[in-house]
Amino acid sequence: MNKLNSLKEQLINMLPQLKKQPDKLVIFADEGAVKGEFQESLSWQYEWKTIIIIEDFHGHPDTLFLPIVLWCAKNQRDLKRDDIKFIIDHLDNDRSHIRIELPTDQRVIVTTDENGNYTTTNPTEPSPDWEGDFGVLTKTTATDIGDNVDEFGQLP
Repeated sequence: MNKLNSLKEQLINMLPQLKKQPDKLVIFADEGAVKGEFQESLSWQYEWKTIIIIEDFHGHPDTLFLPIVLWCAKNQRDLKRDDIKFIIDHLDNDRSHIRIELPTDQRVIVTTDENGNYTTTNPTEPSPDWEGDFGVLTKTTATDIGDNVDEFGQLP
């Protein structure tokens, strides 16, 4: 299931605090299923709930959700408005434990060659209208307050 690794890389690459402490990030699949008819084709689709847990997150939740939304827009385009769920446990003014859940799927195409050997491939999602590498998220603007936040999403 390539999407779990892809999402983890996205978060680590975009969030400096996770790049410095990747052990604070846990991503895993829960409630997984293999969906397929298996009559005309052996191809199937994995479906699962991706669980993201970040311990001792420093900063505003926007700083964390932007990389997730960007990843979803490119890799899980069929999400609906309220599919991303979360729980935030505020430890103090600076730190939180955060748990995020999002439904995820990945297709598996099974083919056979002339010798009867099987091959599986995971097709990519259709490309969005926009493309590009995502940069490192260094700050976000608290528009309702009018101040900038630092690299950890904290207000000055």
